[in-house]
Amino acid sequence: MIVLGHLDAKIMVVDGQNTNGSGTDVAKLIVSKSMHIKNDTNALATFQSHNGTSWMDVTIISTNFFGETENWLVLHYLTAIDHRYTAIKLFREEATKTEPLTHKGADNLLNTLKGASWLKTIAASDIKY
Repeated sequence: MIVLGHLDAKIMVVDGQNTNGSGTDVAKLIVSKSMHIKNDTNALATFQSHNGTSWMDVTIISTNFFGETENWLVLHYLTAIDHRYTAIKLFREEATKTEPLTHKGADNLLNTLKGASWLKTIAASDIKY
C-alpha cells in the first residue's frame, strides 16, 4: 500500500514541529499497518504560505513496497493551495526486469489457467461486448 498526498498531517519526526490531529491519525495508521514514512527530512517543505512552512504532506508505504521505491523528492512548484508536488520513483529498474516467457513457460501458464475455477466461471457467463 502506498499513501501520499495532501494529508495535512504534521508528525514530529517529519515536520520537526508538534504533531496535529491529522498527524496523530496518520501515525496510528503507520503503526497499525507496520508502514514506513518515505519523506526526506532534508527536502523542501511540502507546504509554504505567508503563515510559514510545513512538511505536512506525508508519503507512507507498506513494508512490501518500501524497498521498491526511491528518489522521493519535493518539486519546487507550488500548487494553487500552497502545497508543493511530491514525486517518488516506484519499482526500481532492476526490480522490473523479467525473463522472456519460454514455450514451456507458456504451456505451464495455459495449463494452470485451464484448471482455474474463476476462468471457468467467466467463460460460462454471458458477457456482452
